[in-house]
Amino acid sequence: MAEEKSLAVRASRGYFLSQATRIIEFGLVFVQSLIIARLLGPERQGYYATIIGFGNLVGLIGSLGFDEVANKYVAVLSDNIKKVGGLFSIILRLRFVIAFGISLSIFLLADRIAVALGNEILEPWIRLAAPMFLVNAVYSLMRFLYIGLLRIKSISIIQITNLTLTTLLFYIVLKKGMGINGLIIISIIVFLLTILFILLESRKIIFKGERPDNLRPMLNFGFFNWFNNIVGFLLGKQIDVLLLSAFKLPGEQIGFYHVGVGAARLISTITVSGLFGVSLSTLSLAFKRGGYEATKKAWWVLLKMSIGIAIPILSFVFVLGDDIITFFYGTEYMPAINLFRAFVIFHIVLRILGYDQHVTAIYSIGKERVEFLIRVIWGSLNLIGAIILIPILGVWGALIATGSALVGVVITEMIVIGRVLGAYFPLRFFLKVGFATLVSIIPVVFIPLDGLVAIFVGGILFVIILLGLLGFLKPFDKEDYNYLSKSLPRFEKYIRYFSRV
Repeated sequence: MAEEKSLAVRASRGYFLSQATRIIEFGLVFVQSLIIARLLGPERQGYYATIIGFGNLVGLIGSLGFDEVANKYVAVLSDNIKKVGGLFSIILRLRFVIAFGISLSIFLLADRIAVALGNEILEPWIRLAAPMFLVNAVYSLMRFLYIGLLRIKSISIIQITNLTLTTLLFYIVLKKGMGINGLIIISIIVFLLTILFILLESRKIIFKGERPDNLRPMLNFGFFNWFNNIVGFLLGKQIDVLLLSAFKLPGEQIGFYHVGVGAARLISTITVSGLFGVSLSTLSLAFKRGGYEATKKAWWVLLKMSIGIAIPILSFVFVLGDDIITFFYGTEYMPAINLFRAFVIFHIVLRILGYDQHVTAIYSIGKERVEFLIRVIWGSLNLIGAIILIPILGVWGALIATGSALVGVVITEMIVIGRVLGAYFPLRFFLKVGFATLVSIIPVVFIPLDGLVAIFVGGILFVIILLGLLGFLKPFDKEDYNYLSKSLPRFEKYIRYFSRV
């Protein structure tokens, strides 16, 4: 009982800390995307999205799983700081050499890459971005030195400072008319300064290390996760952007897709980002301490929390989709509204089915290879579907292929984890939350307001009705209440309000 309470408290504290940090980071990313979208315009924003998507693919291919090696084994070796330094210096050198070779090849072959991406106009930006790919690759690895050593506060400050500075400078260079060139140059400078800061602060660790024993199993672990990440890329928005460009869709169409689908994905992610950040550690610890039964209990509560948080928010976002897009991005992005709403619908379905929670449960019980196989199958189907549908339906072909593949992934994950844990879906909980959401959203539809006023007034009305109905329906059962009240003792009376106890 004491261990269960300790686990619950650690989970809740981790959730709130993770959620707070991620909200700040996602908020800055969102502001950054607004600045870029508004000041570049749909066409050039589409070009920039293509370059960033290509850069993400390049970074993923060149990573070889070194990020995952650092994330896991820096923590494992943290009792011997010299071993940490030895391991990290080896993978840092390897990452730099590989990234330098790839970046140099991109610089020399920029014209051919632009042709492969379907638009020769991209060539000068691709060549200019080659150093950006290099410094980004190095920085992405160096973050995990802090994470592995559990210096979470330090790396959070670094990342937030990086994002804040980048966002501010993006606004300045775009207002001065420097366009995509300015964005790339600023990214290079900020990432380079961040790398130099981390190197100076961590020099006693990185440059005074000892080679660790059994390096090969560490690299093998990284390679497996590298393959998994590549498969995951096939299910993301970035592969869609690259395919849309390769099929020579106009830049503005890519821009509309990038804004519509990207905004829907961002909102869906931020609603439960802190929950996802703590789920894997919570479920892994539950499995270690109490086996399948403890894992089932923790997973069941996390699944309900995900549904209870995400479904009302995403439903509200769907109804006010036109106000959200036009207020934040401007009227020139009105063609993105239907794309935004369509992908929000996909994410409502995904959250209902347990998006993100099933995969963490699968990882926690040691079934990583099963998850890898699931994503290989559905990632391949997504790629095939996009290649078939994009020439016929354009951006809608990419959206349908990606959305359908993601739903397929979640259904498959639900079947797998359901068979192992003996539970599939909290139907009664969903029906209560769904009914409360549906009733609460009806008045919002008929509010005769627009823009920010509609979002603000509609939000207040929606929340008041929703909380009242959920208090009446009480979707959490007694077992949920016991778990959550241990997790959040200060909020026990509020949890009781929504629980049948």
